[in-house]
Amino acid sequence: MIESTTGGFGLSPHALTLVSQTLTIKLPKAVTLVNHFGSGHTTTQTIAVSSERLQKILPVLTTLADDIDQVPLATDVGTWRITIKGAGGQATAQGSLLLGGDTELSEQIRAVLPFRELLLFDGAPDLIQRLVVKYEPDATTREQLVIDRRSHTVSLTQQHGATRVKLAITAETVGDLLDELEESLAENEFDSTPSKNASELQVTMRYRYASPEFASGTLSTEAPIYGWNDFAGELQRWLKEFAPNMLDARVFNRRRPQPGDLLYAQVVFHHGENPYSYLATANFAVGDRVKVPAGGRTMYGTIVAMDYFAPENAPYPPSQTKSILTLADPLDEAAGN
Repeated sequence: MIESTTGGFGLSPHALTLVSQTLTIKLPKAVTLVNHFGSGHTTTQTIAVSSERLQKILPVLTTLADDIDQVPLATDVGTWRITIKGAGGQATAQGSLLLGGDTELSEQIRAVLPFRELLLFDGAPDLIQRLVVKYEPDATTREQLVIDRRSHTVSLTQQHGATRVKLAITAETVGDLLDELEESLAENEFDSTPSKNASELQVTMRYRYASPEFASGTLSTEAPIYGWNDFAGELQRWLKEFAPNMLDARVFNRRRPQPGDLLYAQVVFHHGENPYSYLATANFAVGDRVKVPAGGRTMYGTIVAMDYFAPENAPYPPSQTKSILTLADPLDEAAGN
């Protein structure tokens, strides 16, 4: 049994007076949710959930009471309490929705139980569920990006004239990606209704409980969507993880390393022609713009060659060779940072 009590805050127009919930899971498959409202009114829902679905969450719940760190209750933000009853007796744990909240576990339970709102261990955070971006700069070019938390999918459809391409990726990290993308646009001013202007770039963010939010603009400096640079950079980094290895220069432009080999990169700076040697890791590739230490400061350069070397055959003594710091951020480089 899981009992959650709010700290008096509203969750949605439907639940402005919801003050507590009691969720009871009773084997083999009965699940009951009781909502308690400030007026004294209660509602009860009982559903049957297959044993197979319950087995996705029960093993975690049965150990939670023993493993959870007991935290001080903070009644102003809400509390939770879980009671596990079995053949071996009863175990109880409690915590604060703020200090002891467990969003990951709560999301696992919500994925199994089809109730509209569950406070559980985190107070039912109103997470972004679906993000849709449409880009139509002209009559022959259309792009649409859809990122969906529930299905763990990212799909990108591109149409340029008569050519149409669709990319679809399913990954467990889609939820984390959505959270990061939402944060990158957090300071942007969103509307409660779609814009009637024929803007080339349109963003729609849909949440679990709250109303959708909309933003529109361009990809140029005229009417830009604030935070789009961070949004695009984060999405590009995520998509890069799914690039085919057969097309990755980091794979086919290098010989297979032997135990103890070091990876060297030759970096050229824009003001000179002679390359300089740097130690690198396998996540860099020829053509990357990188940030490196040089002469007591940091500089930007381009990797023009990479290969593995045994320490005794290295192009520069390993003990005297500095390492590449990171990939260059185009915005930081342009700003001279």
